[in-house]
Amino acid sequence: MNIGDRIKMIAKYYGVRPSAFEKQCGFSNGYIKGVKWSIGDDKLKKILEHYPNINKVWLLTGEGEMLLSFEVVEENRADLQHRIDLLTTENQFLKEKIEHLETYRDRMEIDYQKTVAKLQGKLHKLENKSPSPKARGEHQASKPARPK
Repeated sequence: MNIGDRIKMIAKYYGVRPSAFEKQCGFSNGYIKGVKWSIGDDKLKKILEHYPNINKVWLLTGEGEMLLSFEVVEENRADLQHRIDLLTTENQFLKEKIEHLETYRDRMEIDYQKTVAKLQGKLHKLENKSPSPKARGEHQASKPARPK
């Protein structure tokens, strides 16, 4: 029995026509008929995504049982739930970090605006305190004295 035969067995077990199986897994029409001794990793992954309780070793080699035992399926489910829990916790942490950074950014923007306003005020005062160019006598260039 080759891999193509085992894929047909999976389809038959689930009551799915080979063409429907191919469509579910994103394979081209007639793909299963052409499979004999090997399939690509991408095809294997697609099959196991749609039929997670299929024994990968059985599908590839014919050794063992077609279906994973209930314990293995439950272990996979528990492992997935653990990963989901970890990702949920990490997601919450990152949301809180983003909120913290947004608050910090807002405070920095306010501080920046206050600093700019202060500096503009100081600049305005300095401009008003210093004598105008006319008052400093800079409005006309002094003419050189004529030799007599």
